[in-house]
Amino acid sequence: MTTTTTRTETATDISERAWRDVRAVLDGRQTTAPTDPETTVMLGRAIDERISNRDALLMLAIDPALTVNDAMALARHPHRPENVRLMERSVAAAWRDDPDDRNLDRIRRAADLARRIDRTAETRRALTIAAYLEWWAGDTQAAETDALIAVADDPKGNTLAAIVLNCLGNDIQPVITIH
Repeated sequence: MTTTTTRTETATDISERAWRDVRAVLDGRQTTAPTDPETTVMLGRAIDERISNRDALLMLAIDPALTVNDAMALARHPHRPENVRLMERSVAAAWRDDPDDRNLDRIRRAADLARRIDRTAETRRALTIAAYLEWWAGDTQAAETDALIAVADDPKGNTLAAIVLNCLGNDIQPVITIH
């Protein structure tokens, strides 16, 4: 007898400790996090299994005001109205920022962390995080390289990587002006 398990039944939640490690890296308080490979693999598995984990990591990267509790809520309950509003405010505020006002060191640390997760856990969705953040930081060459690798690995399921490539191909910058 063969049993099968769907992704939703086994979706991995990112632990509070792991979110704290991620936040420490993004804040520049920890240079090699997560320090243990098991946590890195767990992060990769969680990002791969649930897009909301990927999105929560992206939000934590672009909005330094978000807390670990915010990230956990975004990952676990992305469709709750309060979480949708939180993501909307974070993205809108970040997009209004002048590129020189962004915390590019934080963005680069997040992209580096995503590439570490990709190398350790072998998940292209983590590499998609790096591609998006590289595009966000204006590193178009790195963004294109990482997005192409991510799309090649999962051409139909990696829509964020495809969006990054579309933005790069159409010279769309991650800054808008609101009057």
